Amino acid sequence: MVRPRIARTVKARRAPAAPLATPLAFGFPAAAAVVFALALGILLRLVVMDVPQRTPDELYYAYYAVHLSNGEASFASLLQHYSATPAMWQETAPPTRLGYLWLAVGAIGLTGVGSPETLALLSLVSSVVGLFLVMAIALEIGGAPCAALAILLLASSPLDLAIARRGWQDATQAAVTLGVAWAFVGAVRRPPGWVARAVCLALAAYSMLIKETGMVILALAITGLAWEAWPRSRRDAAISVLAGALAGLAAVATLLAVGGVENVVGAYRLLFSSATMNDYMRRYQMGGPGLYVTGLLLTQPVTASLAVVGTALALARPRWLMAEGAADGARRALRGVAGFVLLYALVAAMYSQKNMRFLSPLFGLGCILAAALLLGAWARFAATLVAPARRMGAAVGWVLLLVHAALDVMRFWQGFVVRQIPDLATRWFVGR
Repeated sequence: MVRPRIARTVKARRAPAAPLATPLAFGFPAAAAVVFALALGILLRLVVMDVPQRTPDELYYAYYAVHLSNGEASFASLLQHYSATPAMWQETAPPTRLGYLWLAVGAIGLTGVGSPETLALLSLVSSVVGLFLVMAIALEIGGAPCAALAILLLASSPLDLAIARRGWQDATQAAVTLGVAWAFVGAVRRPPGWVARAVCLALAAYSMLIKETGMVILALAITGLAWEAWPRSRRDAAISVLAGALAGLAAVATLLAVGGVENVVGAYRLLFSSATMNDYMRRYQMGGPGLYVTGLLLTQPVTASLAVVGTALALARPRWLMAEGAADGARRALRGVAGFVLLYALVAAMYSQKNMRFLSPLFGLGCILAAALLLGAWARFAATLVAPARRMGAAVGWVLLLVHAALDVMRFWQGFVVRQIPDLATRWFVGR
């Protein structure tokens, strides 16, 4: 009784994640398709770097970073100045995002230029790092074909291209979230994965210092690691929860120690009360979840729709998205990613303010789920075809993918370059 059970366990752990059949396999090796998609994503981000005008968030955070890099003000004094200046806290978020400011100060130190353009360069680098992290996650889950398609979807994403050229925190938060997801997938694929767990929780805790959404990211990272460990070891699940709580407390303690308890609390009090005084928030960002649905359908309808269906299938029937013989760890990792996307989206939908850049932590993960859906569907359809028809279908699929990427880039160009839309709030796209 015991010996067969052990044999099955060993076999399940050693089974490789078989790549899915894919249109990308026709004409180009999967590795070449990955390189092509990465090169395209990097090129697009370099080409669209310039913007005609910077937003208040960019200007103020450049101001914060310049003062800190020159030693003209301490972090605590910046918080005090912010709280004492109504013109600032009625227009932009407080300088409580210490983790982002550290990165911004580092970028200014490396470039020698203290300007919003330097913060935009930080976003560009973060977006490119995000492409590589999407590749790493997709390779773990579905192999090179999945990675190539996911990268292509993200490379041409109008929303990701938009945040990559702005000195906001959203591109950096998206990259850190992808790092959290990569570490989580590594822990699931190679349990118990203590190094990967530590990296996952450390990055999630650091995301709290980049933007307030980091609290959700950390909570979901803790939940995911505990969920993954629970069937195998209750002790490992408890350790994950305890380690995550300590990481979060360390991030909060760092913020309070550097900024001062009174200063930090005062700045956050203004952050959560300024919506009634800030005309921009009232006019552009207040509304129900329908704002996200409308905005996504206007900017990247195909990718968003595929991501929704892929998320649902990954949670309900992950085997449908995976090739026969795929390791159980790959299926559990895919389900964990889908769970993160669903729960984060639900929290974002409940928050009173709606801006599509608040969804930036989901951009890359949504592309991975969309890619898994397309590849799973193709694998089952291709199995019904004879070899010549498979080759023809693969060629058509590759052309359609490139056409879709071109259409997404055109949507970005029309909205953010021609119309010069300054933000990702849905009402900018519907003209009201």
